Amino acid sequence: MTEATTRDTPERVAKLYRAWRKWSYRWNSTYIVVGVAATSVATLVAANTTKQFLTPTWSVIIAVGSAVLSFLVNTLGAQLKGAAFETAARELEKAMVGYETDQSVSVVELGKAAQRGIDILNSAKKS
Repeated sequence: MTEATTRDTPERVAKLYRAWRKWSYRWNSTYIVVGVAATSVATLVAANTTKQFLTPTWSVIIAVGSAVLSFLVNTLGAQLKGAAFETAARELEKAMVGYETDQSVSVVELGKAAQRGIDILNSAKKS
């Protein structure tokens, strides 16, 4: 029985994969943090309508903050961008595993997977 041989993914491709994973994490984290903050501040504003525990000045400041956070959640498109980076990274990861474990897979397949990932990111940008 022969031992299976593997080969390493070229560093440039591995670096691209790590970058896409990092950006996926950053955009998803941004979406969660800003979304939780917007919801929390909106809840505070709503609670203040029944029991006036905030001064009028703070009520206005917090209400404006809530609107700004809600605006950011919608306009940043963080959830869409995070999902696009995740999908692109998975596309590249699939090709990397094939390249590392199957000697018949050429480095060209890694390039094609990177191109598909870039297409995924470009299509998310247009949405």
